[in-house]
Amino acid sequence: MAAMIFKFPKGGKQPAPPQIPARDEKPAAVARPPKVLLIVGQDDMREALAEVLAASGIKVTPHKLDPRYYPAELLGLLEKDRFDVVIPTNLGIPFVYVPDLVSLTQKFGRGAGVVVISGWIQDDFVADLAKFPRTAFLEAPVKIEELASKIRELAERR
Repeated sequence: MAAMIFKFPKGGKQPAPPQIPARDEKPAAVARPPKVLLIVGQDDMREALAEVLAASGIKVTPHKLDPRYYPAELLGLLEKDRFDVVIPTNLGIPFVYVPDLVSLTQKFGRGAGVVVISGWIQDDFVADLAKFPRTAFLEAPVKIEELASKIRELAERR
């Protein structure tokens, strides 16, 4: 008995494998506005700075330092919310509080940058401040463009 081998014809063209579209590069993250805690003692100065910074696209939480509740009040703010930059000023606040504000922000600010605005230039304080990363000193009166630029720079380094 003889065996017969049959070859079946291939049924037309095979469907091409599905093409996987090339991956697009990861879309650029939408930059959120920097969150800033602005500490100014004088009401009119605090409101004016907050308005101008908000108009520059910066999310501002203005705060008046009350010496009676310091530092608990500041620590509560830093614990409640996360800020990209904290701006302590001595505009209406005795200068004695500014170094403390910087120190507390660096300890409890969860990586927040610090921009000190002061009309009182003390070389030793400015030199000490320059030793820390993500800190800056701006002499009052400050140009808003310069302040907004420094805020964005520190917020991006986060």
